[in-house]
Order: sequence, then C-alpha cells, then structure tokens
Amino acid sequence: MSGKTSFNNYLKTMPSYYAGPLRKALIRMGAGNLAMSLIPESLDNCLSYRVTTYLKRLKNQAKLEYDKTLSSTPIQRNGIENLNIVPRSPLRKELLLSSFPQNKVVHSRDH
Repeated sequence: MSGKTSFNNYLKTMPSYYAGPLRKALIRMGAGNLAMSLIPESLDNCLSYRVTTYLKRLKNQAKLEYDKTLSSTPIQRNGIENLNIVPRSPLRKELLLSSFPQNKVVHSRDH
C-alpha cells in the first residue's frame, strides 16, 4: 500500500475534529496545497455553532486568566548575579584560592 493510499484510508477513519489541527500542521510543514486537497473543509464543521461559540468563549476566558496570572507574578531575572555558588567543602575552596597567585598579576604596561 502506498503512502498516499494509507493516508487517505486514515482520513476516512479519522475523527472529524482532527481535520483543522491536521490541516494547520500540514500547512506549517509546507504542504498547504496537499492539506487543502486531501482534507475537505466540511470536516471542520463537525461541531454545532453553539458548541463552537462556547469553546471560543472558554478559550478567550482562559487567555485572559493566563495573562492576569502572568502579570501578577513577579518577574525574576535570570542572570549570573543571581547565581549562588556553594562550595562542597571548605578544603576545595582553600585549594582553589591558594593555587592562584593573588598579587602576582603582571600587566604588560608595567614592563
């Protein structure tokens, strides 16, 4: 069975509410013409007008609540200045500090 035949068989058994998201995914992948020819737009109309408007209202309400939650949450800066480094043991910290010369930095301007 070819790929196109198996895809057409899938479309025949696919739930109608998959049509819109599948078409959008194919368009994003660059197969817009294929999406329009294989997936009829009649599959998009599987929900009643009442259900569709209710879902749109829920979607808008969820977006408003999400935006409200984001605006009420303090934004934390993620940067190096906020990074706390805790040494595992004092011995390692002492070894690191003693292995580098503290006052023996030579600048090229001084010579």
